[in-house]
Amino acid sequence: MQLNCKEFYFARHGETDNNVQGLVTGSVDMPLNQNGINQAQLAADFVKGLPISRTVCSRLDRAYKTATLMLAQTAIQPILTDGLEERNWGRLENTPKDNLDRYSFTEMGVELWDEYIERTRATLAKLDFSTPLFIVAHSGTFRALCDCLNIKIEKRPVRNAWPYRFYQEDDEWFVEEC
Repeated sequence: MQLNCKEFYFARHGETDNNVQGLVTGSVDMPLNQNGINQAQLAADFVKGLPISRTVCSRLDRAYKTATLMLAQTAIQPILTDGLEERNWGRLENTPKDNLDRYSFTEMGVELWDEYIERTRATLAKLDFSTPLFIVAHSGTFRALCDCLNIKIEKRPVRNAWPYRFYQEDDEWFVEEC
């Protein structure tokens, strides 16, 4: 996938109670817990120094609240953007993540990975990357972005409420924690 930029920034939302309990959250509109609020507030001091001029975020409250808190020391207001929402896990939402391998996703109404990638790709194609962009969304969105940009990543947690820098060198995309 081609983007008309050489870099952009991304942050996953702050912590929620479902994160702590190891539950699948997906499209459930789960608020930040106090630790998630603290994470986003702590990141604000760092975010004010990033070379960003616009922020788009998922319509889910946990992402919007995180973006608002992370941008508190800037004049930037987050723009709610369709298509950046977390993968819809159907009837598996609010269940333990350990159960994911026990079910047929099609029977449980789960948004299939290929569908999620296509939704992410379509959303990226609509975004304006002409000025430095900051995206605040979900861990699934992070993985989908990596997939769309052919970035190989380790299977590890995406840090809550902390920026990652996506950058391009010699037509190849990379990602690093800021």
